Amino acid sequence: MRTNLYILLTCLLGFSFNAMAEGSYKLTWTGDGDGWRWEDAANWDLNQVPTEYDSVMIDGSAYVQVTDTDYDAHAMYINLSDEATLFLNEGTTLYVGYSYGSAMEMYDDSALVIWGELNLGYTGMGEPQDEGAPNGLTMEDDSKAFNRGALYVSYTGDSGDGIDIEDRTSFINRGMIYMSYIDQEGIDMDNDAFFRNRGTIEMMELEDSDGIDVDDDDTRFENDGTISIGYVYDGGEGIEVDDGIFINGPSGIINLGFISGDLVQIEDDGTFENYGVLNLDVDLFGPSLPETPGSPAPDEEEPVTADDPEFSILGAISVEGDGTFINHEEINIEPLFLGTPAGTPSTAEEIYYYFYASLELTSSSSTFENKDCGVINIEGPFPIWNAGELYNEGTINLDQILIPISPEEIPGPPIPGNFNDGYFENDGDILSEGPFIIGPAPVYNVWDEASIGGGAETNNFSLGCDVQITTSSRQGRKATSDNVAYLNQTLCGNSMITTRIDGVSNGFGGIMIRDMGQVPQAPGQPSSNGQKAFFVASNLTDVVRHSTRYNEGDALSFTPFYTPHDNWLRVERVGNYIRAYHSSDGNFWSQFHQVYLELGECAQVGLFATSRNGNPAMVAFSHVEISGSSYEPLVMPNVPTAQTPDMQQAAKVWPTPVQSQFTVEFEQATATAGTAILRNELGQAIGQRKLEPGTLQLEWDANTLPGGLYLLEVQTVDGFREVLKVIKQ
Repeated sequence: MRTNLYILLTCLLGFSFNAMAEGSYKLTWTGDGDGWRWEDAANWDLNQVPTEYDSVMIDGSAYVQVTDTDYDAHAMYINLSDEATLFLNEGTTLYVGYSYGSAMEMYDDSALVIWGELNLGYTGMGEPQDEGAPNGLTMEDDSKAFNRGALYVSYTGDSGDGIDIEDRTSFINRGMIYMSYIDQEGIDMDNDAFFRNRGTIEMMELEDSDGIDVDDDDTRFENDGTISIGYVYDGGEGIEVDDGIFINGPSGIINLGFISGDLVQIEDDGTFENYGVLNLDVDLFGPSLPETPGSPAPDEEEPVTADDPEFSILGAISVEGDGTFINHEEINIEPLFLGTPAGTPSTAEEIYYYFYASLELTSSSSTFENKDCGVINIEGPFPIWNAGELYNEGTINLDQILIPISPEEIPGPPIPGNFNDGYFENDGDILSEGPFIIGPAPVYNVWDEASIGGGAETNNFSLGCDVQITTSSRQGRKATSDNVAYLNQTLCGNSMITTRIDGVSNGFGGIMIRDMGQVPQAPGQPSSNGQKAFFVASNLTDVVRHSTRYNEGDALSFTPFYTPHDNWLRVERVGNYIRAYHSSDGNFWSQFHQVYLELGECAQVGLFATSRNGNPAMVAFSHVEISGSSYEPLVMPNVPTAQTPDMQQAAKVWPTPVQSQFTVEFEQATATAGTAILRNELGQAIGQRKLEPGTLQLEWDANTLPGGLYLLEVQTVDGFREVLKVIKQ
């Protein structure tokens, strides 16, 4: 009898403990106590404050605050819905975890505000209560979260994300988010979700997927803080953008390292724009190796080819499908030499046939743009691998360092060189310790660095955000032949060039338009040094000089124009009329000269520098803009015709900053219809205009806009898309 009683008590106790562990207590907020404090037992339907064993339901427009800074609040699971708000005061802590499904779920315009500390973890502990994945935080149906304190997410269950947001939800972080031991994505975004980070996000130990995954059209991630992601396993990416937009803002810093897949991957119709700093540390020995070795590597003496069935590429930045990456500021790609850790394949038979590329474009529709102020520093043996469209207007610095270990210690076959099977247009600087070699398709250089006349051995051209030309060539005042360093493009028909002269030392600089002679020369090969030409020259005093040579071999005319230190210059060609303009701010222009000069259909247009006395001179230019139809050489071997349009479409906004209205101006008339959408800092659309085919300019009334930063997204049906900054005073 005593034995049976003992068995009965054991069963009852076991049932009680199991009930507690399984969260059988479901507490619902009623607000019948003081109506707002989490710690008031009378606010809950069972008249008790939630414990770590309890599921918590808060709905019905409730407003709940965790206020006690002496004792930690607990729950096993929290559900916020129906416009409910949960607020963690500064100095408070709430632990939520050991749930069947997600630790916290938010629906129906609910809100979470963190000024204190929220800990979410140990999800998926048993059979899930519903079909949802066991995420740390799940947000749906227009719910919102604001973190000014600290959010910790760890140990999500099988297929669980750290933060999963979708269905027009938004998350604003001004504090700190730390994630570790996440089974799937750290942050997974779908269906018009919006995430802005102005604080700090750190992710470590992601088991089976990406650090940040941005999915679907109109899904948007904006970073103006610091993001650090490391130790992502099983082929996962650091940041993956699919059909959405990721913007790293001017104050944004992103650090990625120890990533087993691509560090940054853009695919489908995804777009990544970098206005800040992107640090990509490529680990040559650790997680970059595939977890499961493939077939043995071929003989190390065999060349690497993309046709090899075992060939695979990992990218520091990988752009796939119709993806687009645009760099406006700084990207640093560096190797990590930490030695070979335990478990890394040590023989050729155990090593996958793979390598890392710095920039990898996988398809003909993949696009990478390095804008004029963009700098990409590639330190190490990471080649450029381009099968798409690569445009460089800034600086690519290929610092191919000597590896501080012997090559045979590097796992895998020899690292191949640069490869270009797409379209590569260079409008800036490519700096390399040795010759820059890429093939089989050539690099199309937009600017031609020409030395006309004497002194060419001292000429030097530096492109990028600020153009600098140095020279000892000396141009005479009434010279019948020229001696200048000339950075030019060959344009046909009507054209225009604008620049700001930022500095002049021991010489003159400005704009020149020059005839190509009877027989047009190939780019970089100027016609004789006495061709018909028009110059506008400045040394940043109160005089701008304009000169004309009407016939080949004639002496240059010379006319001074007095202006109060204007350093903006513009030269426009309309037929055979050449017009010169000056400006003090680049917004309001005054024409000060016009000349009739018979030129051929195509002419060389660009920036020049000349010395005052034969000693070295330097001229610094910025804000260089050119419009017109580009000159195409008769023969451009190995460049697909479809990849070499006469001119790439571009748009700009002026004036900026904006006062009452602004103008959107296209370099060429739009070929198809489109839209222009103005968004505020939250990414919300606050205005939209239709673009008709043939649009050159679009006026926008800004009188009702508050001061601040806006983004104008311009896109057309034929695939052109650009996001422009609009600053309202």
